[in-house]
Amino acid sequence: MAKKNKLTFSKLVKKADRVCSEYIRRRDEGICCTCANKFNWKYGGDCGHWIPKTNSNWGARYDERNMNFQCQPCNRYKKPVDDYAAFMEKRYGKNVMAELRSQKVWTLERFANTRLGGDVLGEKDALLFIIDYYDEQLKELNKKKISPNRRRCDFAKAYKILRGCQKDFDDDNMTYKEETDKVGLISLCKEIAKEW
Repeated sequence: MAKKNKLTFSKLVKKADRVCSEYIRRRDEGICCTCANKFNWKYGGDCGHWIPKTNSNWGARYDERNMNFQCQPCNRYKKPVDDYAAFMEKRYGKNVMAELRSQKVWTLERFANTRLGGDVLGEKDALLFIIDYYDEQLKELNKKKISPNRRRCDFAKAYKILRGCQKDFDDDNMTYKEETDKVGLISLCKEIAKEW
């Protein structure tokens, strides 16, 4: 924790942005809130902000209700404001939208203490608290979700067990060689899922 305190304010902002962005992109599983297309959460999109991420909007910048996954074309080039507003209204309602508009003038300290339940004094401490808060959110997300690599490995293992050999399995595309194996594979995958 002492090392974090030596960081400048701008470096803390970048770190908080990075942690929040990863959490939001993983939480939304790569589904763009404006065009509804699915992308790779790591490389295919951004953490889009309904109320823009500027230095005058500290109170809404790190509020997870204001942040949602957006594909890079929608977030960087198209800027579909009406689509984002429609998404926000559908997901959160007009009351939350009005609340976000009013809290955008808050300081970082007020946001951390009010919305995240912190007890901090000063902007740097608020950023450190926000970083720790979203780190914990990421850890909780990791507990709930199985990593894609592990899922792929166990899925491949289940298929190989079901088929009894490796030669019939197309490892690159994860496809079935015969339609009749689908039912057996699904039940075997359910058994593996219970063990997790």
